[in-house]
Amino acid sequence: IDFKGETPVKATGELIASTLPDDHRKWYQRKNLLILYILIAQFVLFASSIGYDSAITNSIQALPSWKVFMNHPTGTWLGFISASPFVGTCGSIFFIPYFCDRFGRKAVIYATVLFIWIGSIVGASAKNPASYIVSRIFMGLSFSCNYSASIWIGEISYPTTRGIFSACYHAIYYFGSVLCAWVIFGTRVCSGDAAWRIPVGLQAAIPTILLPALIYAPESPRWLASVGRFEEAEAVLLKFHANYEEVYIPLVQLEMEEILAAMEIQKKNNISSWKSLVATPGNRKRLFISCFLGVAFAWNGQGIVTWYLSTVFKDVG
Repeated sequence: IDFKGETPVKATGELIASTLPDDHRKWYQRKNLLILYILIAQFVLFASSIGYDSAITNSIQALPSWKVFMNHPTGTWLGFISASPFVGTCGSIFFIPYFCDRFGRKAVIYATVLFIWIGSIVGASAKNPASYIVSRIFMGLSFSCNYSASIWIGEISYPTTRGIFSACYHAIYYFGSVLCAWVIFGTRVCSGDAAWRIPVGLQAAIPTILLPALIYAPESPRWLASVGRFEEAEAVLLKFHANYEEVYIPLVQLEMEEILAAMEIQKKNNISSWKSLVATPGNRKRLFISCFLGVAFAWNGQGIVTWYLSTVFKDVG
C-alpha cells in the first residue's frame, strides 16, 4: 500500500512483501495509516525550519534596518554572522546520536523545538549584535537536533512508504526557504526594526504548530526495543501498522524480528562505537565518501547564493 502503486516487493523486498495480505483498500481507507501518515507529514515539516533559517540568513541582509542594527557588517564579520549557527551545530552534532539512543528520538525533537523557541525569542528581542549572534547559535543547536526527526520517520514509517517519507524530509527544506522569502518580502515595508524582527520571531511558528503532533506521536519502536521495552514497541507497530487486524499480525512479528536482529548485529560488531567508522576498509571508504561529499557541497559555489545572494545582487547593480 503506497502512494504510487509500486508493488510491495519493489518497495520493501520479498520478505516483508510475503507477510502483507491481499488488501485492496487505499491507505486513506485504513484509519491507522491515515493517522500515521498525518503524523509523519508533520514530522517531515520539521526540516522546513532549517530551510527557513537558512533563507533568513540571506534575505535579512537586504533590509536596511538590520544593517543599521548590526553596524553595517562586511567582509569577515559578515561571514562570521552568517556562519554563527554552525558554531552551535558543530559543537553539538557529535553528541546527538548519544542523546537519541539514551533519551529517545522524541526527547531530542523536543530539544529542537526548545532551541528554536529560544533562538527566535532572543533574536527578535535582541538589544545588540552580540545577543543576535547568540540567538543564531541557538538556532544552530536546533539544526543538529532536528535530524532526529528523520530518524523517527525512518523507524516508524510503514514499510512500503518508508523511502518516500525519508526523501520528503530533505526535500521539504525548500518549503521553509520559500516561506521565509515571502515573509520578509511582506515585512520589508514595516518601519524600523520590525522589518527583520518579525521574520526572526516567526521562526518559532513552525515547531509550535507541529508541537501537538509531537506530543501525540508514539516513540520510535526501534528505540523502545533498544531499551528493553519490547511490549511497548510491539504495541506501537500493532496500532499504527496493523490496526490490531489479525491478517497484519505476521507483518508486525517480522518487523519485531528484524529490529531485534539488527540490534544483535549492532551489539556484536560494536557498530555504535565511533571506532567502527574506520574499523574496516569498507567503512573507511564510506567515511571518505561522506566527508568528500560534504566538502564538495560546500565548495560548489551554492554557499554564495544561499548566504549572500542579496549582497551579490547589490554588487552587480
